[in-house]
Amino acid sequence: MAELLSRRSARGVVRRARPLQRGHALRDEPRRPGRRRRGDRVRASDAHRLVRRPEGVTSVGRLPCLDHHAHVGRRPSLDGGDDAGSALDRTREAGPGGVLAHAREAVGRPRSCRRRARARLTSCDHRRRHMTYAIIGFGAVGQALAKAFARKGVDVRVASRRPPEALAPQAQAIGPTVRPVALDEAVGSDVVILAVPFSQVAEVAHAAATWEGRLVIDATNAYGTPLAEFGGLTSSAVVARAFLGARVVKGFNHLPAAKLAADPDVKGGRRVIFTSSDDPDAQAQASSLMERLGYAPVVLGPLAQGAVLAQAQGNGWAPLAFQDLVRFG
Repeated sequence: MAELLSRRSARGVVRRARPLQRGHALRDEPRRPGRRRRGDRVRASDAHRLVRRPEGVTSVGRLPCLDHHAHVGRRPSLDGGDDAGSALDRTREAGPGGVLAHAREAVGRPRSCRRRARARLTSCDHRRRHMTYAIIGFGAVGQALAKAFARKGVDVRVASRRPPEALAPQAQAIGPTVRPVALDEAVGSDVVILAVPFSQVAEVAHAAATWEGRLVIDATNAYGTPLAEFGGLTSSAVVARAFLGARVVKGFNHLPAAKLAADPDVKGGRRVIFTSSDDPDAQAQASSLMERLGYAPVVLGPLAQGAVLAQAQGNGWAPLAFQDLVRFG
């Protein structure tokens, strides 16, 4: 005769129909946490995790952590296809129910798809986090900037008109993070610092098919170039026009090479670098790089007003040129 056998657990009482056997006594047995048996009532905390598969089978699966991908950067495709960021945004606009429905559908997909999506996420995030830097021009100023990168252990490419083999001895003497490359490889970097004579700016600009989206830090000085050749523009404006599509920032140009090569940490303060740009986002990115290298950036404003305060002007120099200042605090 079947009688109701009570089983007690930390989560409550579950009643099941089970035949009693001879010598079998009613007793309280602890139930293994998280274990579900046929006939058990589904807890409220598990109800939202039930996923109905296409075949009609109900199962309990793990929901993907949607919030985790928000701070990682790029959300993976939950179905193993393209980036699911836009699709997830659409479900979020539909409210919490839309997000939950999207997650329920994803849990029912093959696990291998989710593994491939996570692999793509790791690869893409790594490429996005690892910015590439290049210094074009490996004279006195270029080598001084390379020392600043090497001092902080930041990888940087260096290139000039000469082949990479000719730059190797100086690069090796500076540090292992300085890597000589060909010019066509250097111009493909995310951030390019121009440390060439002003007469070679146009040549460097033509070395890349496009400069769209790249950050170009102009460390050149047009000393000795008549202002009449600029057609009423500043030398920085001429550089910005040559590198069409690039985000141009003026910087690293007002100090001599010996000061740039020295440690920017001066008696507890940081050596000042004057900088200016017409692009606020580019200016913020360039200033962040300068701080990473140990300098204290001082923003002078847009190129038309700020750059002319700290660069060569014909056969003369602007008031802030060669001013070696240190910021404390």
